[in-house]
Amino acid sequence: MKTNTFIIDHETRNVNLTIRALGKLKTTQACQFSGQYHQDPDYCQVYVETVLTEEQLDHWLWSTKSVGDYVGVCDTENRDVVGTELFTPNEY
Repeated sequence: MKTNTFIIDHETRNVNLTIRALGKLKTTQACQFSGQYHQDPDYCQVYVETVLTEEQLDHWLWSTKSVGDYVGVCDTENRDVVGTELFTPNEY
């Protein structure tokens, strides 16, 4: 199966719920906190490697009650198009 990589924009206060839930899925190969937004620390990014499609991941996040509040899902190949970028600690 093809591995897809995504960034999930998420509220920082409950991001651990989502990371734990994604980590338990057999379809998830990697899931990690990628850092808070410099402009708005109330929001952060989660990096995910999974065999799910973007639509499947978005639907799972939307329909699963045990995850935190997420804003949206972005394919990492298109992150420059939608204006998101990975946080790197040495950047700021």
